[in-house]
Amino acid sequence: MHAAPDALRLVALRRRLALLRWWLIGALLLAVLSAPTFLALALPLVPLLALLLLMAVFNLVTRLWANAEEFRAGDLAGQLAVDLVAMGAMLYLTGGATNPLISLLLLPVAVAAFALPAAWAAALAALAVGLYSLLMFHALPLPVGDPQRAMQLHLGGMWLTFAVSAALLVWFVARTTAS
Repeated sequence: MHAAPDALRLVALRRRLALLRWWLIGALLLAVLSAPTFLALALPLVPLLALLLLMAVFNLVTRLWANAEEFRAGDLAGQLAVDLVAMGAMLYLTGGATNPLISLLLLPVAVAAFALPAAWAAALAALAVGLYSLLMFHALPLPVGDPQRAMQLHLGGMWLTFAVSAALLVWFVARTTAS
Protein backbone atom coordinates (compact mmCIF):
# COMPACT_ATOMS: atom_id res chain seq x y z
CA MET A 1 0.00 0.00 0.00
CA HIS A 2 1.30 3.44 -0.91
CA ALA A 3 1.41 6.34 1.52
CA ALA A 4 -0.77 9.37 0.96
CA PRO A 5 0.88 12.42 -0.66
CA ASP A 6 0.62 14.40 2.61
CA ALA A 7 2.39 11.61 4.49
CA LEU A 8 5.15 11.51 1.86
CA ARG A 9 5.51 15.29 2.09
CA LEU A 10 5.82 15.03 5.87
CA VAL A 11 8.48 12.34 5.55
CA ALA A 12 10.46 14.55 3.16
CA LEU A 13 10.10 17.45 5.61
CA ARG A 14 11.20 15.22 8.47
CA ARG A 15 14.33 14.26 6.55
CA ARG A 16 15.13 17.91 5.84
CA LEU A 17 14.45 18.78 9.46
CA ALA A 18 16.84 16.03 10.59
CA LEU A 19 19.52 17.41 8.27
CA LEU A 20 18.82 20.95 9.45
CA ARG A 21 19.08 19.71 13.04
CA TRP A 22 22.50 18.11 12.28
CA TRP A 23 23.70 21.46 10.92
CA LEU A 24 22.38 23.24 14.01
CA ILE A 25 24.03 20.71 16.34
CA GLY A 26 27.32 21.07 14.47
CA ALA A 27 27.20 24.87 14.53
CA LEU A 28 26.30 24.93 18.23
CA LEU A 29 29.06 22.42 19.01
CA LEU A 30 31.56 24.59 17.17
CA ALA A 31 30.32 27.67 19.05
CA VAL A 32 30.45 25.94 22.44
CA LEU A 33 33.93 24.56 21.88
CA SER A 34 35.41 27.70 20.33
CA ALA A 35 33.85 30.40 22.55
CA PRO A 36 36.22 29.82 25.49
CA THR A 37 39.28 30.11 23.25
CA PHE A 38 38.30 32.67 20.60
CA LEU A 39 35.90 34.83 22.61
CA ALA A 40 37.42 34.32 26.05
CA LEU A 41 34.03 33.32 27.45
CA ALA A 42 33.76 30.81 30.25
CA LEU A 43 30.81 28.62 29.35
CA PRO A 44 29.31 25.75 31.35
CA LEU A 45 30.77 23.17 28.95
CA VAL A 46 29.53 19.96 30.60
CA PRO A 47 25.80 20.82 30.56
CA LEU A 48 26.05 22.40 27.10
CA LEU A 49 27.82 19.36 25.64
CA ALA A 50 25.32 17.07 27.39
CA LEU A 51 22.44 18.98 25.76
CA LEU A 52 24.10 18.70 22.35
CA LEU A 53 24.58 14.97 22.89
CA LEU A 54 20.90 14.62 23.81
CA MET A 55 19.94 16.56 20.66
CA ALA A 56 22.12 14.23 18.56
CA VAL A 57 20.58 11.11 20.14
CA PHE A 58 17.11 12.58 19.61
CA ASN A 59 17.95 13.22 15.96
CA LEU A 60 19.17 9.64 15.49
CA VAL A 61 16.05 8.22 17.14
CA THR A 62 13.68 10.38 15.10
CA ARG A 63 15.53 9.43 11.92
CA LEU A 64 14.96 5.74 12.64
CA TRP A 65 11.43 6.11 14.02
CA ALA A 66 9.24 7.63 11.34
CA ASN A 67 8.17 6.23 8.01
CA ALA A 68 5.66 7.43 5.45
CA GLU A 69 2.70 5.50 6.83
CA GLU A 70 2.92 6.50 10.47
CA PHE A 71 4.36 10.01 10.47
CA ARG A 72 1.85 12.83 11.03
CA ALA A 73 1.86 16.61 11.37
CA GLY A 74 1.71 16.28 15.16
CA ASP A 75 4.90 14.22 15.09
CA LEU A 76 6.70 16.96 13.17
CA ALA A 77 5.32 19.56 15.59
CA GLY A 78 6.58 17.48 18.50
CA GLN A 79 10.06 17.36 17.02
CA LEU A 80 10.06 21.12 16.56
CA ALA A 81 8.87 21.57 20.15
CA VAL A 82 11.78 19.42 21.38
CA ASP A 83 14.14 21.55 19.29
CA LEU A 84 12.73 24.72 20.84
CA VAL A 85 13.04 23.41 24.39
CA ALA A 86 16.60 22.17 23.80
CA MET A 87 17.61 25.51 22.31
CA GLY A 88 15.90 27.27 25.22
CA ALA A 89 17.91 25.18 27.68
CA MET A 90 21.15 26.06 25.88
CA LEU A 91 20.19 29.72 25.91
CA TYR A 92 19.38 29.49 29.62
CA LEU A 93 22.98 28.36 30.23
CA THR A 94 24.45 31.12 28.06
CA GLY A 95 22.81 34.39 29.00
CA GLY A 96 19.15 33.84 28.14
CA ALA A 97 17.52 36.72 26.28
CA THR A 98 20.78 38.69 26.31
CA ASN A 99 22.41 36.02 24.13
CA PRO A 100 22.31 37.24 20.52
CA LEU A 101 21.58 33.68 19.41
CA ILE A 102 18.11 34.00 20.98
CA SER A 103 16.74 34.73 17.49
CA LEU A 104 17.50 31.14 16.51
CA LEU A 105 14.27 30.28 18.32
CA LEU A 106 12.56 31.64 15.21
CA LEU A 107 13.92 28.87 12.94
CA PRO A 108 11.64 26.09 14.24
CA VAL A 109 8.74 28.55 14.14
CA ALA A 110 9.52 29.37 10.49
CA VAL A 111 9.69 25.67 9.63
CA ALA A 112 6.36 25.13 11.41
CA ALA A 113 4.73 28.05 9.58
CA PHE A 114 5.89 26.64 6.27
CA ALA A 115 5.20 22.96 6.87
CA LEU A 116 2.38 22.55 9.39
CA PRO A 117 -1.28 23.48 9.73
CA ALA A 118 -1.88 26.90 11.29
CA ALA A 119 -2.88 25.53 14.71
CA TRP A 120 0.42 23.64 15.10
CA ALA A 121 2.42 26.61 13.85
CA ALA A 122 0.61 28.92 16.30
CA ALA A 123 1.26 26.52 19.19
CA LEU A 124 4.98 26.41 18.35
CA ALA A 125 5.09 30.19 18.02
CA ALA A 126 3.48 30.46 21.47
CA LEU A 127 6.07 28.04 22.86
CA ALA A 128 8.90 30.11 21.36
CA VAL A 129 7.46 33.35 22.78
CA GLY A 130 7.01 31.67 26.13
CA LEU A 131 10.61 30.45 26.16
CA TYR A 132 11.90 33.88 25.14
CA SER A 133 9.78 35.50 27.86
CA LEU A 134 11.05 33.07 30.49
CA LEU A 135 14.65 33.64 29.38
CA MET A 136 14.21 37.38 29.89
CA PHE A 137 13.93 36.78 33.64
CA HIS A 138 15.63 33.44 34.30
CA ALA A 139 19.05 32.59 32.88
CA LEU A 140 22.67 32.24 33.83
CA PRO A 141 24.51 35.42 32.83
CA LEU A 142 27.45 35.30 30.45
CA PRO A 143 30.64 36.31 32.27
CA VAL A 144 31.60 39.45 30.31
CA GLY A 145 32.89 42.18 32.60
CA ASP A 146 33.63 44.96 30.11
CA PRO A 147 30.44 46.63 28.75
CA GLN A 148 32.11 47.70 25.48
CA ARG A 149 33.34 44.15 24.82
CA ALA A 150 29.91 42.81 25.75
CA MET A 151 28.32 45.11 23.16
CA GLN A 152 30.82 44.06 20.47
CA LEU A 153 30.15 40.40 21.22
CA HIS A 154 26.42 41.02 21.14
CA LEU A 155 26.49 42.85 17.80
CA GLY A 156 28.77 40.23 16.26
CA GLY A 157 26.49 37.49 17.54
CA MET A 158 23.43 39.25 16.14
CA TRP A 159 25.08 39.47 12.72
CA LEU A 160 26.08 35.79 12.86
CA THR A 161 22.57 34.75 13.91
CA PHE A 162 21.04 36.75 11.07
CA ALA A 163 23.43 35.28 8.48
CA VAL A 164 22.93 31.70 9.67
CA SER A 165 19.16 32.09 9.91
CA ALA A 166 18.91 33.58 6.42
CA ALA A 167 21.05 30.81 4.92
CA LEU A 168 19.18 28.01 6.69
CA LEU A 169 15.77 29.42 5.80
CA VAL A 170 16.70 29.78 2.13
CA TRP A 171 18.11 26.25 2.06
CA PHE A 172 15.10 24.71 3.82
CA VAL A 173 12.44 26.55 1.85
CA ALA A 174 14.20 26.12 -1.51
CA ARG A 175 14.72 22.38 -0.98
CA THR A 176 11.17 21.86 0.26
CA THR A 177 9.64 23.90 -2.56
CA ALA A 178 11.71 22.04 -5.15
CA SER A 179 10.34 18.71 -3.97
